[in-house]
Amino acid sequence: MKTYSPRLVIACLCLFLSSCTSVLYLDREEPAIVQIPDEIARILLVQRYDASLLPYKKERKVEVFRDGAINAMEAVRHELALDTTFQVVLADTSLFLQKPVADRLITKAKAQQLCREYNASLLLVLDTLDAYMDQASVTREKDEQGNVSKIADYFLVVSTKWRLYTQEGELLDEATLTHSEPYGSRGVISGLLAIGPAMANAGEAVNRNAAITGKMYADRFYPTKFTITKEYFHQKELAQAAEYIRLYEWEKASELLVPLAKGKSTSLAGKAAYNLAVIHEVQGNLEEARK
Repeated sequence: MKTYSPRLVIACLCLFLSSCTSVLYLDREEPAIVQIPDEIARILLVQRYDASLLPYKKERKVEVFRDGAINAMEAVRHELALDTTFQVVLADTSLFLQKPVADRLITKAKAQQLCREYNASLLLVLDTLDAYMDQASVTREKDEQGNVSKIADYFLVVSTKWRLYTQEGELLDEATLTHSEPYGSRGVISGLLAIGPAMANAGEAVNRNAAITGKMYADRFYPTKFTITKEYFHQKELAQAAEYIRLYEWEKASELLVPLAKGKSTSLAGKAAYNLAVIHEVQGNLEEARK
């Protein structure tokens, strides 16, 4: 079982109880989820999803799903085309639409064939799209006469599934991405039962959210940048070391903090040890930070 220095524990408690701390802002970057070679990649975009296969009788409802897929494809194409690292090519939509199931499968050989025909190094496939109304909550409302009514709140949810293949036909990445937005409310007719909004009328919202999922997939090609914050002590004997921390001069700060962390004052030693742990964590030395 992992144990922690009593001094460091005391310092952590002081951190929550004391206002004698400063905040360090650090920029961080996570590598791209999809790792590809540095040379320019020619990406072939293929829509395998076929809305005409849906079991809906109303053509208007089918069109909502068909247009959603088009918007998802256009969004990912637009985002990747902004980057000169990529050359983006759209495949003929007749490749997979309104074809027998066997002809719509993307096997290793099929992926290789498509990449050869279009001279592409990567094959990105929109595999499926789903859209539905999700009843998020039911609220009770009382009018001036004391009559109680129930209102069901709905979210529109759109999910798209993507597959990325290499020119050798190997599956490089696979992701199902979902985005939603508040859509509307309906009165509850019995218990918790309500008739939700019609999908046939949700075309604009489906297009909007489908496009967002397309952009979400394009983002997988790029590193994610974010900022983290770390608090550290700066008062009295720690002031000079804290100034070095503020300036990102870790070595100078550590030289001042090490003897303080070994001192007889439990409070000061704990705070110095805490600041040292912050420095070790910032430098990526997590083992030292945990000591």
